[in-house]
Amino acid sequence: IALLVLRWWQHGRLGAGDFWRAAPFFAVALACGIGDMNYYEEYIRVDYTVLERVLIAAQSLWFYLGKLLWPADLMPVYPHWRVDVVAVLPWVCAFGALAVAGALWWLRGRIGRGALAGALFFAVTLAPTLGLVPFGYMQFSFVANRYQYLADVGALTVLVAAAWVAVGTLGRKGVQLAAAGVGAGLVIVLGALAWQHAGIYRNEIVFYEAMLAGNPHARDAQFNLGSALFHAGQREEGLAATLASLEARPESMKAQYGAGTMLQALGRTEEALTHFQRALAINANNSVVQYAAAQASVALGRNAEAERHFRRALDVTPGHWNARIELAKLLAKTNRPAAAQLLREALTMRPDRTDVLLFLAGVEFSRQRYGEALDLYRAAKDQLPSSAVAWSGMGAALFHLDRPAEALRHVDQALALDPSLQDAINNRAAIAAAVAAEGEATQGG
Repeated sequence: IALLVLRWWQHGRLGAGDFWRAAPFFAVALACGIGDMNYYEEYIRVDYTVLERVLIAAQSLWFYLGKLLWPADLMPVYPHWRVDVVAVLPWVCAFGALAVAGALWWLRGRIGRGALAGALFFAVTLAPTLGLVPFGYMQFSFVANRYQYLADVGALTVLVAAAWVAVGTLGRKGVQLAAAGVGAGLVIVLGALAWQHAGIYRNEIVFYEAMLAGNPHARDAQFNLGSALFHAGQREEGLAATLASLEARPESMKAQYGAGTMLQALGRTEEALTHFQRALAINANNSVVQYAAAQASVALGRNAEAERHFRRALDVTPGHWNARIELAKLLAKTNRPAAAQLLREALTMRPDRTDVLLFLAGVEFSRQRYGEALDLYRAAKDQLPSSAVAWSGMGAALFHLDRPAEALRHVDQALALDPSLQDAINNRAAIAAAVAAEGEATQGG
């Protein structure tokens, strides 16, 4: 639409050819718009009537023009204003916008088409974010400074052109120089304000503190401040801010999960699990939270509860590799056969993981499946020839397969790689004792 506005400004009319030339841009915009709306559909929880959205758009339009003319009290997230269809201000904004457009159309013969073109460019470029079409950010605020950056080009062009024409009519050179000085001073003042405002973006902590100072009820700001503080090493302050955010929004799954991770990092696992469970009560189909709850349950020795959470995480996200490994570890503690199956599935996903090969080999060894264990230890050794654990495991498996001489060579290789490996030391002692005992029995016979 902005392209057509500019074309009209240049030529004073629009022909069929102009629309045909603009058609590809409309097609691309439509495709992008549909894709965007479908992708973010789950985030769009905005419930305003058509009339309410029209009035929101009218107020937003004047809000942006006001911030352009007087950029004071800028905020990262502005508070919502009250939407009231019987209030006077929204209707003044709506009819005021129509009146300005009508006046500029009526005056186009005297002042030219540029003023109307600039105003239309400003309005239509803002239109997608004015609220006429609901979108997810309206849950946080109706307006955002970043939405007006491109649109401001239209309004600024009109303002600068008007100032240029006005100065040109002053005539005397001294007055023109004074006007130029005022303009330069204005640029300096605005630059200083911009520099000052840019300071709030120095880091996340300063940013969210500034956001809360201007808008104490900014959604998620308290939680985000808590996360920033925690990760900056101010752990107790971060936890306090996160818990404060939960007082305002206990239904926030993200905040419940965040509080849980902080408490777990502080060693307060019981409290952490309580917050993970509250998060799952809000949405049980989140594999990240299910996994966190499982880990906390393991730490507390609640293995049955941990198994339930691990399995739920895998139901939600079958490709959750860590959940598969940790569940296998849990099951291996009680020598349950399902541990081996989980590890084999994990290896199909990441066959290069030597540590998982060794883990699976150990599981098969504990089940007295020495042939399978030997193959797995050998595969691990092939991947990582310097693995003393793999060489030692091969030795132990060979010994149980009645191949003591080979077993001894493999264990000796393990000790050559890592003389302090206790498993290899124990294996060598057991194999050597058995070989010695067998030799004595043979001699006695």
